[in-house]
Amino acid sequence: MYVSCWNGGLGYGTIASVAAGGSVNTFASGLYDPMGLAFDGAGNLFEVDTGNGSGGYINKFTAAQVGSGGGSPTVFASGFLNPYGLVFDGTGNLYEADQSNGDSLHVFTPSASETTISLGHNPGQIAFDGAGNLYIANISRGNLSILSSGGSLNDYAYSFSGHPYGLAFDKSGNLFVSSDTGDIYEYLGGNISSGSPITFATGLNNPAGLTFDGAGDLFVADSGSGHIFEFQNNDGTLSSTPVTYASGLGHPTFMAFGPAVPEPSILALAGLGAISFLHRRRR
Repeated sequence: MYVSCWNGGLGYGTIASVAAGGSVNTFASGLYDPMGLAFDGAGNLFEVDTGNGSGGYINKFTAAQVGSGGGSPTVFASGFLNPYGLVFDGTGNLYEADQSNGDSLHVFTPSASETTISLGHNPGQIAFDGAGNLYIANISRGNLSILSSGGSLNDYAYSFSGHPYGLAFDKSGNLFVSSDTGDIYEYLGGNISSGSPITFATGLNNPAGLTFDGAGDLFVADSGSGHIFEFQNNDGTLSSTPVTYASGLGHPTFMAFGPAVPEPSILALAGLGAISFLHRRRR
């Protein structure tokens, strides 16, 4: 597991690598404000960073650097104001959620061609469902959006208190959402248009990013406590009582598993096409 940490713990602006037993090591340091993390199909690790007053950017760590335990990244793309979420679709397109650059999505093809999609709100973490629809946590508005695989964008009311930050789908298509109230909610079948969420867990301290591993365990970057919590999957039933997977991290924000442990959303999207962009502009 790789974890972006913006302060404390291993030092300011680091990416930590966490082994299966919970041991923590520094993978990269000297970053400014690392946020979203995502692996491509070749094993390269991408990281978004707000930058040090000079604009945000997307860093790329090669698969060789991942294999050797770290190194200095190259800048894959720049010109962002407040980049946050990061995810790949099933065809290798990279999506970046920018909170201040027109509140938009920036989409990069494998050949680095860029498309910008205006959202009009403050996007946080982003995640694909198994049908290729992109779910967006809108932090400032306190709601959720879906950018459909056909390109239409729809907003939906956030039917509980607080503001959404992290999003993740399990293998059954259920959507989990972290809230700044310290809670995690679950939408069965990812139904946010008419379904009411289940309160899955409470009592966390500013939970941010969410992710699942290949075994179906849910991991939470609990920014306020500096811990990574794990909700274990026991014979198909996800425990609502967490165990501490790793500690001593400085404000962990986002997580990503290496290519040996792919995320369910990536597995579900294998062979699916990218979103057909409607109402878009290119630059």
